[in-house]
Amino acid sequence: MPNLLLAVHDIKLNLTESKVPPTVHVKQYDRQARRIRCTLFEGFREYSIPSGASLICSGARPDGYHFSYSSDAGDEIALANNHVMITVTETMTENAGRYPVDVVILGVGGEVLRTFSFIMAVEECAVANGRILKRTHSSALADVAETIIEVFITDDGYLAIRCNDGSFLPPGSVSDISSTIYQELVNSSIRSDGRMSYETADRFGLSFAMDGQGKIEVNYGED
Repeated sequence: MPNLLLAVHDIKLNLTESKVPPTVHVKQYDRQARRIRCTLFEGFREYSIPSGASLICSGARPDGYHFSYSSDAGDEIALANNHVMITVTETMTENAGRYPVDVVILGVGGEVLRTFSFIMAVEECAVANGRILKRTHSSALADVAETIIEVFITDDGYLAIRCNDGSFLPPGSVSDISSTIYQELVNSSIRSDGRMSYETADRFGLSFAMDGQGKIEVNYGED
């Protein structure tokens, strides 16, 4: 079922008058965050969508990629109380810019009953990476843990981890989430017996040992 807690953007469209299509403003990388409720009119009277009608919503983003959703296949477009309800998906908002969205109402036999359009205006996000925009502490930890490629000790004694978590923060960037992860990744301390102790979150699957020459070894992915 559609998520009824989504924000709703109302637009009204007249099927018999030639007017400038309404514009729906959304944010880049919006995903399942809002719905567009379309009320249709023929002149001054509200158009009654026939029972059993099918709905198709399609568009072409500024980058050339197309999308198409059908009420027969999912909940992205649906009929509710004589309104056409369209859920804004991440595919619709991945690329910033303005583009038309077409909606077709089909009868039970597949015949075209009505068509209408509106403009989707996707405001560019300040952060070009959608994963960074939606990153939380817990999801960032999970991304690192699930995409570790290599764990090793550098020549100057630092612990290094190579992973592909998809955040792609440029060098010099600041992120309190990343800083917290670095702190939680490995904590070291001196025990009462003078030995070095390392602690790390279980989800990373790291273990520490000492080789025969007294050098620290770090192992990853071992039982």
